[in-house]
Amino acid sequence: MFKKLFLFTLSVVVAGSSVMATNATLTPPAQSLKEWSVLMYGVPADAGRFTMKNIDDAMSGLCNDTTNAIVCCDLVTDYASLWQLSSKSLIQLDPITSSESHRARIVRLMQLLVTQYPAQQYALIINGGSAGYIDHIWDANAGDWRGHSEARKGILFEPRDNTFLPLADFVTTLTNVSDVLGKKLDLFVADAGYMTGLELVTAVSDSVSVYVAPESRQYLAGFRYKSLFEALAVSGASAADIGTAIVASVAAYYNQLAPAGVQCYAALDCSQVNDAWDAFTIFMMQLNSVLASRPALALDVYKVRADIGLAHLACCYIDSVQWLSGVQSVLAAQQNDTEVTNLLPVIDDLLAQIKASVLSLAMGSGAGSLSGLLLSYSQTNHGIFLVNQAGPWNQFVNAAVRSGVRA
Repeated sequence: MFKKLFLFTLSVVVAGSSVMATNATLTPPAQSLKEWSVLMYGVPADAGRFTMKNIDDAMSGLCNDTTNAIVCCDLVTDYASLWQLSSKSLIQLDPITSSESHRARIVRLMQLLVTQYPAQQYALIINGGSAGYIDHIWDANAGDWRGHSEARKGILFEPRDNTFLPLADFVTTLTNVSDVLGKKLDLFVADAGYMTGLELVTAVSDSVSVYVAPESRQYLAGFRYKSLFEALAVSGASAADIGTAIVASVAAYYNQLAPAGVQCYAALDCSQVNDAWDAFTIFMMQLNSVLASRPALALDVYKVRADIGLAHLACCYIDSVQWLSGVQSVLAAQQNDTEVTNLLPVIDDLLAQIKASVLSLAMGSGAGSLSGLLLSYSQTNHGIFLVNQAGPWNQFVNAAVRSGVRA
């Protein structure tokens, strides 16, 4: 019944657009190679009531001369509706009725774009509930994240059947997409909160060129698809240009909705994020070595965590620049310890690298001073998704948790 209702909803006329919904099979376009082919992929859990809004927004900004667009709404693992967009029509394609994982379906649909809608550049937009690196479970009765679970770390949460795309599979998905394209995916957009983890973006840096997502939570309405597709319509626009346009538009939109909004959006250059992670890893090795023989200083450094944390999920995340700046202040107080103060210029260089990796950044007036890149720093459970489980950041978080320091 839900499937029928959902398909019926998608067949109605959307305010502001002339929309036709018809059954059709996916056929190659007759026109020459376009600049962009885009797959919008989502689940209705958090985005259900906004599906038509997103489609209507996309259509109102879409240019048929430059952009191909396919929408897949994954209703359940064995059923998904599929739609082809143009600036004036919404065409219902043959639905997907085979059971498959999110990873398999996304990769297969990207292959479909490559073979039937080839373009100069490709974009993937994933829309649906996310928890980034979160190691907590949502408690509906308390309206809060609490408890701990190794399961709830990913994107595309669907509470009806408790499915989602785990972060490890998310990384594999983008790797597989890159393999299908024979190059890096030009643009990835996570229309979901807490998805700009330094570790996470590093993990996909060999598969994606430009990565756009919120560092913070976001409202269910998500990104502004009209602005996104208007940016795609600009002839010669690069992925960086489009990422910058997305960030600017969503920030303006959310500041109108919520003057004290905590939203923070970033467009990231993945190659530079990868370099920043390498520098961060080296710094953490040096910091861990210094702290190993200075237990009092170590405790002061661990306490930096207690003073910061992203709004609404302070238990799990910190802003990378906020934390590094706080550590730098603690180390600077050790004026008579040369080994410690030698780390100060290292932090300066690292901060510069992190900031250089952010192509565009915008935030709500209540977001505070955020950098666009978060770090997973759980206070109570060190079993977090990391690029290197045995790496120096994981070692540091473990030591901080064992110290008993809490926010």
